[in-house]
Amino acid sequence: MKFVPYGDPQRFTHRLEAFSDIVIGFSLAQLSLSLAIPHRVTDLLQRPGGFFAFAITFVIICMMWLRHHKWFEHYFVPTAPTVILNFAILGAIVLLVYALQVFLHFISRGEDFWSAFSLYLGALALVTFLFAVAYGIGVTRPRASMTDDIRVAGYVQTFRLFGATAGTLAGLLITLLLAASSTLMFAVIACIAVGAALGRYLGNLVAERVVR
Repeated sequence: MKFVPYGDPQRFTHRLEAFSDIVIGFSLAQLSLSLAIPHRVTDLLQRPGGFFAFAITFVIICMMWLRHHKWFEHYFVPTAPTVILNFAILGAIVLLVYALQVFLHFISRGEDFWSAFSLYLGALALVTFLFAVAYGIGVTRPRASMTDDIRVAGYVQTFRLFGATAGTLAGLLITLLLAASSTLMFAVIACIAVGAALGRYLGNLVAERVVR
């Protein structure tokens, strides 16, 4: 089957980015529907876990929008693989919102809670992994297509996202092995933070060798 070009690259990229903004914005709007109205106002203070999960997911999606914007601004080239990857990223973000809804539904149900939390971590790992692949493809473009500083930033972001993915998967493994542990949440957050920090450090090292 012969490949059919997308037409004017700039116009296509603009339309694709606008479509992506709509999907990400809709995902943010859907977050509010994840919060159930409590029977009593005091329940909001007695069970704040739902609000924390909502706030964290809101911040994550906002950060993903920034990553998406930088990807399109500096690294995106409209080819069949990158277009498919973009749609996969959008699907993963929508899945993350759904995983949050499942997590909040089972937030007070014992073993089901940890299963739902595992689903949430899996969706988060998928989002960060796809973004890491997207940035990784972007930084391998010809050297003349971007400045050294932008390429360095791309390498750092690629490894940082891969590190966050590894940390999230480590947190998922801990969740599956140590469900119901009182310190589990802190361990998962620590895994993600350490993974992202190590990834950023490695990204700087690789960038110094490849770019400079």
